[in-house]
Amino acid sequence: CPGPATSQTPVMDCGMQLACANGDCFNTGYTADTGLGKAATMIYAMKAVSDELSVNSMEIFVGNDMRCGVSVFDAIGAQNCCSLTGWATGVLQCNANEKLLAQYRNAKECHYVGSYCANKTALGVCTVNEQTYCCFDGKLSRIIAEQGRPQLNRGWGTPTSPDCSGFSLTELQQLDFNKMDLSEFYDDALASMPTETPSDLSSRINDNINQQMPASQ
Repeated sequence: CPGPATSQTPVMDCGMQLACANGDCFNTGYTADTGLGKAATMIYAMKAVSDELSVNSMEIFVGNDMRCGVSVFDAIGAQNCCSLTGWATGVLQCNANEKLLAQYRNAKECHYVGSYCANKTALGVCTVNEQTYCCFDGKLSRIIAEQGRPQLNRGWGTPTSPDCSGFSLTELQQLDFNKMDLSEFYDDALASMPTETPSDLSSRINDNINQQMPASQ
């Protein structure tokens, strides 16, 4: 004789060591990876290689020679177009390139090469002192340029004749990114990544599970 009618309700049980999203379960029992910042930075580094490769010179991470001046004998008084504090004394006399350089420096995209006397009186007294920088397309590019040059035994030239050139493709292949300290960029990389609160994550996972569970029979 047939027994009473029964119904079955399938459930998804991934256990205590699994997490499920979009129907895919993965083990969460491993020790958490603390290198997310480094991993994200390397992703941005590889993207920078693709974005910044100069087709004309076939170089990567090319900097621009930028300079600012400090005049202590200006007709209207001391003028400092290199100051980043209350920028800048005598600002109306600073040229467009000096103002642009201040923006790059505030964004930490420039490497300081050095300073030199750009103008002297007949008696040899320096009246204008200029500072020289190599400025890059981004903070990460500047960091890689600074970290990579020592590996290739390359310097930055002199303040009057800086070397802001980039790396050739051959030089790029010689760089060991594992030996670079890119921690200065970690916070920037993590800050630009999409974030999700635990509550949002829980709701999204539950919604995905409910959508994929078969209807009760």
